Amino acid sequence: MSKLELIVDARDLLGECVLWDERADVVRWVDILGKRLWRLDPASGKTLVRMFDARLACMALTRDSGSLLLGFDWGLASFDLQSGKISPYCEVDADKPFTRLKDGRCDRSGNFLFGTLDE
Repeated sequence: MSKLELIVDARDLLGECVLWDERADVVRWVDILGKRLWRLDPASGKTLVRMFDARLACMALTRDSGSLLLGFDWGLASFDLQSGKISPYCEVDADKPFTRLKDGRCDRSGNFLFGTLDE
């Protein structure tokens, strides 16, 4: 019988969007309700967590290895991994105050597809 082992005791409120970042050899994921972006280096076991003012729903790798595309509850933005600078691309359904971004992924052509949720 296999044995399960806890790798990260993140205690996420709503952890989603697990993503392997082959550029940095790390695992990334978001805690939507905790407004956190996690990074785990499997080789060392070290984690890094970044806090945000808005709920973070999803993410994607970009052509620039120094940034990520982030999907917040309000819309899409570029996130610089070194400086922590957030550069908004666009708002999504700004006229609908109870709508937020949900899951998102890139397709085979590199297009970012995402859904929304009416809370």
